[in-house]
Amino acid sequence: MTLEDRIREELSAEAAGMAFPPGSIERVTRRAVRWTSTVRVAAGLAAALAVVFVVALITSPGPTGPAVGPPDEDPGTTVSTGVEPTVTTSAPAGSDGRSTAIATPDGIVLVDGGEVVDHIDLGPVMLAVPDGRGGFVVQIGQSARSILWLSAPGADPVEVVPADAGVVLRLHEVTEIDGVTSVVYTVRRSGPDVAPEDVTEELRVMALDTGEETNLGPVGGYESTVLRVSHTGGRFVASKIAEGYTWFEVVAGGHGGFVNPRTEEQAADDFLVWVGHGVQAADGVTMAFLRGSPRSEAPFTFVVVDLSTGEELMAVPVEGAHETTITRLEWDGRAGIVSLADRPAVVIEDGAVAGTLPVTGIAARGG
Repeated sequence: MTLEDRIREELSAEAAGMAFPPGSIERVTRRAVRWTSTVRVAAGLAAALAVVFVVALITSPGPTGPAVGPPDEDPGTTVSTGVEPTVTTSAPAGSDGRSTAIATPDGIVLVDGGEVVDHIDLGPVMLAVPDGRGGFVVQIGQSARSILWLSAPGADPVEVVPADAGVVLRLHEVTEIDGVTSVVYTVRRSGPDVAPEDVTEELRVMALDTGEETNLGPVGGYESTVLRVSHTGGRFVASKIAEGYTWFEVVAGGHGGFVNPRTEEQAADDFLVWVGHGVQAADGVTMAFLRGSPRSEAPFTFVVVDLSTGEELMAVPVEGAHETTITRLEWDGRAGIVSLADRPAVVIEDGAVAGTLPVTGIAARGG
């Protein structure tokens, strides 16, 4: 079967359900465990904390704490479709030369300065990340299937990471690593024929031009999974979840340690405070994430922290943002984009909500 036939088969199989599911694998896990007993959740919390502190103690070059140092100086290595406009007061200007691609049930919508500038008809797209060279790395359909590359808007898609039975692929970023345009993704192996202790989730990097793949090791297992992986300056930070507890962990490269976005008061009063979708700015100085309580109706908050000091630089409530509606987060050191499953993505600039993007979908920017 040709790649084109495979894509057509996937699209026709999913034509009956064009909406992006509000919760993917990690959200299903999160909602499932929320109703477990307090004892089980507390046990999961203790285990997760132990893992985090062990990683911090082993990998940190100095005293560990609530912040991760800057990268080494010489590092290693939605639901509605359509293009109906919404009221848009502002959007990232893209002065850094990166475009914003919005994955929708009708394909990829390109946005520049808050305006739609192009539409690529591919049918339902789960995620589309600009490759920084005019093309896109995409996952077509509504589930984490094979990863494709469109070298240009009109080019035929080429399958660069095929999906196998019992494997869930999750595209995270396209970024420059040692001068090479690279795809950052995770591979999770599970299924009815896989014993719980054999469930694995690995972080991988693939050079887009050559197809050379590097396995950076496990980042999850039976009781834990990764929400998002962010890379800059040789450092990978993973947003992880296990038994309802969420945290950030440096999984490869750069300085060791971890980011703990909870205050002491939050840790004492509500260890179910949810944090996730952490993304580092390209300069490695700051990181943004979403924080909130699953047991509260209050909207989640877009938070920016200084990775060197742990200082909280920005905290902006985002209307409509909750654990079941957040689909992706972008942060370039100046502006942020919070993608939501049921409404257009929200743009954050200068410490406040600046407006929304013109279509509903999952917004992504290439590295």
